[in-house]
Amino acid sequence: MVGFGETFVRFSGIYRSKMKKLSRFQGVYLSPMVMGFNLMLIALGVPRLQAGSKTLHNEVLDVIPDLNLPVGVAVSADGKYVYVAEFGNNTLTVIDAASDQILYNAIYAGSKPYGVALTPNGKKVYVTSTGEALGFRTNNLIQSQLLLSSGTNFGLAVSPNGKTLYVVNGGNNQISVFDTGGQGSFVTNIAVGNVPVYVAFTPDGKTAYVTKNNDGTVSVIDVKTNSVTGSPITGLTYPRGINITPDGKTAYALDLHDVAVIDTKTNMVSSSIDLS
Repeated sequence: MVGFGETFVRFSGIYRSKMKKLSRFQGVYLSPMVMGFNLMLIALGVPRLQAGSKTLHNEVLDVIPDLNLPVGVAVSADGKYVYVAEFGNNTLTVIDAASDQILYNAIYAGSKPYGVALTPNGKKVYVTSTGEALGFRTNNLIQSQLLLSSGTNFGLAVSPNGKTLYVVNGGNNQISVFDTGGQGSFVTNIAVGNVPVYVAFTPDGKTAYVTKNNDGTVSVIDVKTNSVTGSPITGLTYPRGINITPDGKTAYALDLHDVAVIDTKTNMVSSSIDLS
């Protein structure tokens, strides 16, 4: 789903690496501190990594083994902890980012956990699983919220002000919206169509972008009204992970063999970065 720092995720473990050439992509993460493609990091779900990258380095820095189908990844704002959804173990795993050692790996996170997202203040981590999203307090990793969302859930995102959670309900072709306050409460569903997979908010919190890999488009949501605005963004093949640059001007959507660069002012694909 997402990557962090110099981390890549694959089905059998976590690879700490600089940019590499990959055979099948799942998600994308942009460093919150640095803008530009060279610091865009990729999380994937493939059985192997390929050498021969045309960008940056090909050095694998470390491998964190013994994970069972890791999918979603999120990192604390201070960079100390990595949170991983282990799809194959139904658990949330916490890794020490400095030592790459697993700290906790027996935190039940529902059936087939997939997406992971942290609140901006870092006090809570959310995990999507089948039919629900779970909220955990990061100081003690105790579950504090159970947010029900029927269907198969994939990615998720917390709004920049921390008040709203968007859960991608791929099974029902919609985004389920929750208020994160207190025990958490359901707000509404937003119909987006054609198997949505991932979602990302713009830094100002006014807009959200949703990738849909069945029709190769990206939908744009007006967060104030919780409704889709305009026509879907076309020009993609099989988009999955998506994130927005810190200035909000560009969205990067990870496609089948490249990264689609979306101008958020025009909501059109302006270029692509070949990763094949």
